[in-house]
Amino acid sequence: MYSRSVTQEQAEKLEAELAIPLIRYDRDRVEEIAAHLERLQKPDGTMTRPLTKDEQAFVRNERILCQIDFLYWAERYCTIQRDGSEGGGIGKLRLWESQQILHDVIARAEEKGVAQQKAGEPADGILVVDHKDRQIGHTMYARALNMHRLTTMPYTRGMAASVDEDKVQELYDRDKTIYDHLPFYMKPPLGFDVKGEHLYFEKVNSRLLYQQGKQQSGLGQGRQFDVSHITEVASLPYPTMLDHDFFPALPQNPYTVCILESTAQGRHNYWHDFTERVRRGHTSRWVYVCSCPITPRRRSTAGPRLRAGHRRSSPCCTPRRCTRPRASSPVRMCCSRSRPSTGTSRQGRSTRMPGSSICS
Repeated sequence: MYSRSVTQEQAEKLEAELAIPLIRYDRDRVEEIAAHLERLQKPDGTMTRPLTKDEQAFVRNERILCQIDFLYWAERYCTIQRDGSEGGGIGKLRLWESQQILHDVIARAEEKGVAQQKAGEPADGILVVDHKDRQIGHTMYARALNMHRLTTMPYTRGMAASVDEDKVQELYDRDKTIYDHLPFYMKPPLGFDVKGEHLYFEKVNSRLLYQQGKQQSGLGQGRQFDVSHITEVASLPYPTMLDHDFFPALPQNPYTVCILESTAQGRHNYWHDFTERVRRGHTSRWVYVCSCPITPRRRSTAGPRLRAGHRRSSPCCTPRRCTRPRASSPVRMCCSRSRPSTGTSRQGRSTRMPGSSICS
């Protein structure tokens, strides 16, 4: 679904079982055919005429491929509000390099979970601790991932949460933008739509709950979620409820997805302690991501090598010292196993060694 190798294996298996070829149409062709099919639908949802065999084959092909391949769905059907640096408005999702970093981590976690399942071992799923910078597109990527599962996979249980009502509303608005712009053959009808609280998708029988971190009853208490996404974890007023109520209820399945994301809010708080435990390998369930890449909105200060298409996406950290690529590199990624070297001057001010950074 996320890994190319796993997706290809699933596609080959389905082609053999169904005795049909799965065709990967390019984006322009999908847009053209989708617009044609939309014109055949009346305002009441009925069709002006029955679909031809070729049209039915296209719809079946897209439903199957989108179910097993997240990137195929995202690049052709996921409509988002574009960043101002890209002209604003709406458009289909095109992964920034910062989003590609997160996607690659998720793909490797999927491969690991599938291998564990085949070996008869328990698989915790894709559990990601995203210790991130601001405005790098990870929240949008996570919303796309959630909506993909909820609209294509039956009986999916989802949760989206943030620190307060305003930020939960933002998650809801992004989800609705994705849903409202799906073509009819990819859009399950809505059974319930309570603004900022609940979405229920008929036919696929999937549901999405929105919750706020300030609620004292606990996030996801008494429920299980196949896909979940919590933002601004460092700002949650009652973060320990995650340990007590939420984490123990995560299903052990290779395709359980949970993304916790936040920027740092200093040291010696829940988010700092939790991310440090994960980063140091004290818990093997979670995957640690610490990235502060240069996104399109920041490329004007990145130097001529970036504007010429220079790319570097490999980890930049080594033990005891965290070295980042130069300003001309499009990615700066901090993922060292130990804290970077720092010192204290005679005046008591903290000093930082050249080339080092504080990752947490």
